[in-house]
Amino acid sequence: MTKYGLALVGLLCGGQALAGCFERFPGVSFEQAPPFGQVAWSPLMPAAEIRVWLEQEGFTEVVLAATDLDRFWVRGACLAQVSALLDSDQAWLVGSEFGQTLSDVLETRYVAS
Repeated sequence: MTKYGLALVGLLCGGQALAGCFERFPGVSFEQAPPFGQVAWSPLMPAAEIRVWLEQEGFTEVVLAATDLDRFWVRGACLAQVSALLDSDQAWLVGSEFGQTLSDVLETRYVAS
């Protein structure tokens, strides 16, 4: 995984999640995970269903090199990680919400490159 991919994982673990980003996702659960804040996660389900939901909700995929099992999506301050089960078409959605709009952070990175 690239340094950028690891940074996104770090953001996911370090955020202050709120239900607003993922409350409409079917079967989603929320857990307070000190010191990381609140994290949302889905039951194991077909990865294609997660992708369709993310697209319908207006999320944009962040294309990263060397992310075979994990895909990241953003919408405003919402970060979603689709974590695939090895050798399967099944995955989990893991999500969090941040105070700063993540798309602004991503745009700044690409302008600086």
